[in-house]
Amino acid sequence: MRLPQRLPHIEGARGRVLTALYWLIALPTMVAVLCGLWFAVRDLSHNVPASVAYGFRTATVSGEGHYVSAVGPRAAQAGMQGNDRIAGIDGQPVRPGASEFEIGDRLSAAGAQTVLELKGKDGSRRTATLPRQPSPWTLIDPSSGLPVWSYVITEMVTKESFPVVMLAASLLLIRRRRGDAETTLFAFALLMLCLRGGSLWWWDSNPILAI
Repeated sequence: MRLPQRLPHIEGARGRVLTALYWLIALPTMVAVLCGLWFAVRDLSHNVPASVAYGFRTATVSGEGHYVSAVGPRAAQAGMQGNDRIAGIDGQPVRPGASEFEIGDRLSAAGAQTVLELKGKDGSRRTATLPRQPSPWTLIDPSSGLPVWSYVITEMVTKESFPVVMLAASLLLIRRRRGDAETTLFAFALLMLCLRGGSLWWWDSNPILAI
């Protein structure tokens, strides 16, 4: 069976159905992409320097909350280990399942030195006293080995901007050449790329879920 060399133009009722289907997918995708971008910018500009100032990094696991994802030399010397969970900050408990955004807010409000109560994977508890380093943007990010400013720029350019560019390209295609079958196919494909695996990583950090 030979494949057609070109697809027919999408016009009339068939075109209206496909256009309606496109926008049915595009609108929630747009919301997801913009929310993801907002959380990514907040994570990179707020959470990352807040934790690196004390010598470590945190991440969030869906359904489980935050964990210590990378430990720098200063934090390791103080007793912190990878996969630890922060159970308390300066004597105040951290709720179970707290996301990295909640931890970032608490660390930003901490002083020149903070005492963390840590819970290991085996359930053991210990404390670590960590001094805050000034100018966290020039410190080395323990998860990548790059200066924080370089890490943030790299993440934004190579990762976080990807769905935004795909969404913009899809919207441009469907707007400028709506009746063309090949263009419509590419527009749908670009929408699917916007919601690739892991694109809803921010959902567990939604403040509504913390209420």
